Amino acid sequence: MRANEKNKLLLVLMSGVLTFTAMPSVYASNSSETLTSEKSKTIQNNSSSLSESALNDSEQTETDTNTANSENTSSAISDDDTTVNTSDNETITSESSNETTEKSSSEEKTPQEKAVEETLANLPKMELRPDLGPGYYQVESESKTRSKRSLAAPTMSNTELFLSQIKAGAISGWKKYKVLPSLTGAQAALESGWGSSGLSLSANNLFGIKGRYNGQFELWPTLEFINGQWVTVNAEFRKYPSWKESMEDHGKFLVENPRYYKVLGEKDYIKATNEIWLAGYATDPDYPGKLQRTITYNNLTVWDAEAFNDNVDLTKYYTENPGTIVMKKDDYQYNGVEFNSGTKGKLNKKGTVLKVKGISYSANGTPRLQLSNNAFITAHKSNVLKTTSNINKFYTDNPGKIVMKIDDYAFSGAEFDDKTRGKLYKKGAILNVQGIEYSAAGTPRLLLTNNTYVTANKTKVQKVTSNITNFYTGNPQKIVMKIDDYAFSSAEFNDKTQGKTYKKGAVLNVKGIEYSSAGIPRLLLTNNLYVTANKAKVQKVTSNIANFYTTNPGKIVMKINDYAFKSAEFNDKTQDKTYKKGTILNVKGIEYSAAGTPRLLLTNNLYVTANKAKVQKVTSNIANFHTTNPGKIVMKINDYSFKSAEFNDKTQDKTYKKGTILNVKGIEYSAAGTPRLLLTNNLYVTANKAKVQKVTSNIANFYTENPKKIVMKIDDYAFKSAEFNDKTQGKTYKKGTVLNVKGIEYSAAGTPRLLLTNNLYVTANKAKVQHTIANVAQYYTVDPGTVILKRDEYQHNSVSFTQATKGKLHKKGSSLKTKGIAFTKTGYPRLILNDGNYLTANKDYVEKK
Repeated sequence: MRANEKNKLLLVLMSGVLTFTAMPSVYASNSSETLTSEKSKTIQNNSSSLSESALNDSEQTETDTNTANSENTSSAISDDDTTVNTSDNETITSESSNETTEKSSSEEKTPQEKAVEETLANLPKMELRPDLGPGYYQVESESKTRSKRSLAAPTMSNTELFLSQIKAGAISGWKKYKVLPSLTGAQAALESGWGSSGLSLSANNLFGIKGRYNGQFELWPTLEFINGQWVTVNAEFRKYPSWKESMEDHGKFLVENPRYYKVLGEKDYIKATNEIWLAGYATDPDYPGKLQRTITYNNLTVWDAEAFNDNVDLTKYYTENPGTIVMKKDDYQYNGVEFNSGTKGKLNKKGTVLKVKGISYSANGTPRLQLSNNAFITAHKSNVLKTTSNINKFYTDNPGKIVMKIDDYAFSGAEFDDKTRGKLYKKGAILNVQGIEYSAAGTPRLLLTNNTYVTANKTKVQKVTSNITNFYTGNPQKIVMKIDDYAFSSAEFNDKTQGKTYKKGAVLNVKGIEYSSAGIPRLLLTNNLYVTANKAKVQKVTSNIANFYTTNPGKIVMKINDYAFKSAEFNDKTQDKTYKKGTILNVKGIEYSAAGTPRLLLTNNLYVTANKAKVQKVTSNIANFHTTNPGKIVMKINDYSFKSAEFNDKTQDKTYKKGTILNVKGIEYSAAGTPRLLLTNNLYVTANKAKVQKVTSNIANFYTENPKKIVMKIDDYAFKSAEFNDKTQGKTYKKGTVLNVKGIEYSAAGTPRLLLTNNLYVTANKAKVQHTIANVAQYYTVDPGTVILKRDEYQHNSVSFTQATKGKLHKKGSSLKTKGIAFTKTGYPRLILNDGNYLTANKDYVEKK
């Protein structure tokens, strides 16, 4: 050994890296050799010298539980390539060990080495015991001897914590390498002293595998049988970044060494533990027994069942770090690899781009992606997609509408090649996007509404405002200002870039279109200033006339609140009254402004805009329609609803029955100018007053369907028409009067009235009239005061008579006081007794006294 390596080992021993409480076990090497018959005999002979008493400390005071755990921590002995990892304040003092840690007498010792020797001399003496197998030793401390590797049994909480930390790796080992999870878990526990050995703590090496891992290793003393005796030498042991890699490497190690072929795929833990011992993983004759006791005591076969029963198809998951992913659908991230309501975190929306720093596995071996923020998300390829590393240069959320920044092709699929290449879109073309899809290489593509694909590269396409049709996106060459408006020094309009004001009517020359960062188009003038491209504010002189009425529409409705003017030149001086949204106006002609903008000349000689975005041609009989939102309506007839303001067979939807109450959220117009009522469910119904009726906002308090028969709940007037006033007031109907109804009609204000069979009208207010049964004449509807029972009859504690409401039985002939009449929901009258209970009002059962 080189001097610096020896010094390093001695210093490690002094610094306490080798823990005293959990001596590391003896490990298997990368050698592929198998046990010889001679070695098997030696193992069998050694087994006779081992007894349970040899494994127990004479001073042990732990409970049976701790005894079992302590026994489980006894380490195994590997074939030829073995190690003993010493613990804190303890070192190997055998002759072979001393030979490896001392310099020759011809070399002068450094002060540092002398200090190390002094420390070592004061440590407890440890004697190797080859007669018990190279993994056993005795440590003398204050005349008391322990004969196990682990000098202190782990506590229950420590074992549970250790097992919870390695479970996922053990199950993953079955899925990847077909190594039984219970075997892996038991070996990890025994070989590492439940994670407390020096090697497992310093190098994260749970299984004592020799060699290097990605070039990383640590030097540790190990026993090797050389020239007929055990000799302590320093060997390289693999150093892992964490226990996760050690667990992974264990399965790989067994697969790569052919001698363990009988272990792989074995589902019986008894057979698996025997086979790994027979293959030479350890020479301790009780090694299988120790593994089996560890498995049974800690119920590790549950891990096996979990691994067998869960068929995670790893081909559907990313098992290597994809680096950058995009969410293919909305999905949650979690704060652990076990996904449940307790670990659920924020929701990542479809299209969200996320950075991945590694792969982890759940307890059942399901891969998870660990994000750069240490949260976890699914690694399932149906939910996430590995994408290009420069994803920030692409749209990953549907932009809705885009404009082409260059001439570029569309394609018939997300894979762009000569076979899928389609039409060429010119710079400035506006395209509607229905979604994002990805190529096999993870490059996002924009799926257009015509089912072709274009690039999502932000240098080639530009997201634009959703109301892009209100803007110029192709160079209009020459415009006229329709309003006074500012110019700006850049496409980003704000106080800092604001420049001169262009007056209404100013004609400007345009040399191109540019876009703000929000996707709003701007007109770049020949003087390098920018003005709005909004068609409501600027007018292309020759070609946008389609946005205006150029023939007399006859009758219009205002779609917004807007001014009228005294001349075709619209300005502050000519500004006149304001017409509210929904106002109906009569037009007598078209005139034009000096800038060539058409105006509508009204029959009162005022002017309003001819812009179709602000005014709407309407049907000539518009007075027959609602043009302002009625809020609530009732259907006066059975009639269809429609999916749009254009009523035809294709847009026809459900039928609303006469009397149906509907909520209206606005008015829209058909292309022909017919008003439609837009309902809150986004269907449309007619606005024709002959078919729908505006109703009072508290319509739920009234009958809107014919109740056929009612009883007056109070004394109230009848009227000669649906308009209730002093002139139409008629006779009074007393409380309890039963009336026949032939229909519902509405007042001008939308209040429903009941039309009686005698052609008088009474209120439809449910607080004043009560729907009742057809044979109500058979019942008392006016309080009789006192009744005599004509037969035995029960009283009830509710107007709804059921077995559950049944109360006291009153005998035939009983006299009972009543204080009123109540009705059931279905219109049955009940007598209210003085004690608050209810009795039938049927005249066959009771009679007025």
